[in-house]
Amino acid sequence: MELAKWFGTLYDSQEQLMTARIHTMRIHGADQLFRTIAYQLPVLLQQRDRIRLVVIDSLAAGYRGVKQFSDLSELSEVGLRLKRLACQYQVAIVVVNQVMDTVADDLPSTSSRQGGSHLPEHVHEWLDVELHGTSMTYFLQSLAKQPTLGLTWANAVTTRLRMARSPMMDGQMTKRALFVEFSPLAPRSGTLLLIDATGTHAI
Repeated sequence: MELAKWFGTLYDSQEQLMTARIHTMRIHGADQLFRTIAYQLPVLLQQRDRIRLVVIDSLAAGYRGVKQFSDLSELSEVGLRLKRLACQYQVAIVVVNQVMDTVADDLPSTSSRQGGSHLPEHVHEWLDVELHGTSMTYFLQSLAKQPTLGLTWANAVTTRLRMARSPMMDGQMTKRALFVEFSPLAPRSGTLLLIDATGTHAI
């Protein structure tokens, strides 16, 4: 709603007209989520031919409480169906995953982050990423968190983006960054972000 109000002012358009083009659906549980993706979403895309973006926030929430995500073949089926819809209707589909904390002892200390020799393996994978505007060390603690849905979902998507935040420290503002973790169209890289009432901006 905030963005609709801002863009309405920016582009001299009525806020009501912009929000009228936004369709929302509240979903509870993995079964309802799968049925929506399999049946309701294709019908919506077919009936409203000007839809250009679908956001699922979040896929992990629908599977909360279901153990061993990596063994769920249903996740692969969801990914396949979404890619087919994206191709058929030329629509961008953004699926939000969530992250889990790792064991505290596995998180790198300040000295190990600087040297890079004692980092957990999944954090080492980020050391080749070029971050524009600041040092990667600000975000390694956030990047140490593991995606909730595991490798099954990680391998089911076309592009993986990762948002990270620097630790909260007294007297300092936190920094946020967006990383391209994997994409067939862009190199692995990152940029600082500013998020405010007018949207998300690269710094």
